[in-house]
Amino acid sequence: MHNTKRSKKSPTKGKEGKNNIENVCKKIQDKFGADCHLLIEENDIFRGLAFCNESMKNSLSAYPEFICIDATYKLLDIKAPLYIILNEDGNGESCIVVVGILMQEDKESIQWFLDTLKNCNPCWKNIRNIMSDKDITEREVLSTFFRDAQLHI
Repeated sequence: MHNTKRSKKSPTKGKEGKNNIENVCKKIQDKFGADCHLLIEENDIFRGLAFCNESMKNSLSAYPEFICIDATYKLLDIKAPLYIILNEDGNGESCIVVVGILMQEDKESIQWFLDTLKNCNPCWKNIRNIMSDKDITEREVLSTFFRDAQLHI
């Protein structure tokens, strides 16, 4: 898999390039005031990035009962899935509560992404309903993390 070999510094873009993970994280933090979390393997292999800002945290705090999780594929230059977890506000509008890029959709990566959601949002305990697709690995991890929540397809 070409994505699993990506390092924190892209060999084609160099230290100043757009795929330099430290530059991306710094921009997310500085420009958007977001908490940026990285999943880095041994030997500086990039496996994931997740972020949320105050607005995202406030949305989940205000409306924690229902979340949706899904991934969009091949949206980025690195061909990694972009995960979005969102909820619905009092007006029925979708609000993003955390965004992640995972190089692999394995159990460990999804667990890390959900751990990031939990660490950013103490109100995660109030999540009661989760809408996701039928991906077995994703649903298995969701049911483990959110034992009191109902899973819906």
